[in-house]
Amino acid sequence: MQTKFLTYKDIKVANKSVVVRVDYNVPLINGVVQNDFRLKQSIDGIKYLLSQGAQVKLVSHMGRPVVNEANDQFSLLPIKPLIENMLGREIVFSTKIKPIDASVVLYENIRFHPGETANNLDFARELAVLGQIFMLDAFGSAHRNHASIVGITKFIGEAVAGPLVLKEIQALDNVLTQDFDNALAIIGGAKISTKIKILERLCKKIGHIFIGGKMANTLLYAMGKNIGASSIEADMLGLARDILQSPAQIILPEDCVVAGGEIKSLDELTESDIIYDIGPQSLATINYQINQVSTILWNGPVGMFEKEPFANGTREVAKLIAKAKKYSVIGGGDTINAVDKFNKQSNYSFVSTGGGAFLKYLEEGTLIGLEGLTRV
Repeated sequence: MQTKFLTYKDIKVANKSVVVRVDYNVPLINGVVQNDFRLKQSIDGIKYLLSQGAQVKLVSHMGRPVVNEANDQFSLLPIKPLIENMLGREIVFSTKIKPIDASVVLYENIRFHPGETANNLDFARELAVLGQIFMLDAFGSAHRNHASIVGITKFIGEAVAGPLVLKEIQALDNVLTQDFDNALAIIGGAKISTKIKILERLCKKIGHIFIGGKMANTLLYAMGKNIGASSIEADMLGLARDILQSPAQIILPEDCVVAGGEIKSLDELTESDIIYDIGPQSLATINYQINQVSTILWNGPVGMFEKEPFANGTREVAKLIAKAKKYSVIGGGDTINAVDKFNKQSNYSFVSTGGGAFLKYLEEGTLIGLEGLTRV
């Protein structure tokens, strides 16, 4: 990260109101939070501000509700008791964007307002009236050009990065600035087209890159390998060949799991076989690579992990990284879901709260939300 900006520790907040953009976009079923990871990650920043004598005004979104329509399905009200329990104090919940004299205020889903996603400047001014300082601590939303992330910074006194945002950036920078030959990236997913910019950048930063999942098919095909009836992205073949010729060592699956759970080498695939997962030889190669480096970045499942018998590859990758005790950074929505399913987040050095923001930072080395913070 090249841009320098103010952080929460650079300013005095005593007797001031701080508008804190948090990311409370968590899964809810019948009003019950299913995963409180993002909530827990926000608490350090809130506690710090309170300890310094500030009032805290929490702003967040949840889901993609129809604007101008309050909807219980997307209400932040179920979040309130969980934050109260984590902070050990009562907080105020407000359905209206207005200044409130209280130590902690949680405002209703910001996306109920039409000006939020449009980054409407009049709405951004309304948000800025809530405090004298803005603290961005919603890494998972920091790639959005929205009023509560970007617009508000134009109308408020100071705009600073919070502790979670700083931790996220540091974790990714630790990987991207590691010695070229000392880092391994494991990249999976369905389409190479959605991650082409990431791969192009990683090829310049990380010396060893294992590519799995459906996206590996296009690269294998570009090498002239047999992939049976597995689908490819034909319009990506040129870019795939460029990636294969990059300075990084590109590592691809050597064997696979097809329908029925049968394990086959690539040479054994028939014209009707479709690749659904990586096989044991590919996992052995990943394990070898893990043991050769000090730093690991993982984004994307390496197979159809949602269904047996195609979950083993992703399950074993999660175990291998955890067992190695290397510096590991895990991120991306499907990757976090896989870690939650097969392992514990505490087994890794850093687990990102971001999905799209995690990927965007890997692509560009910055986020639009960071660009609006007060520069130093």
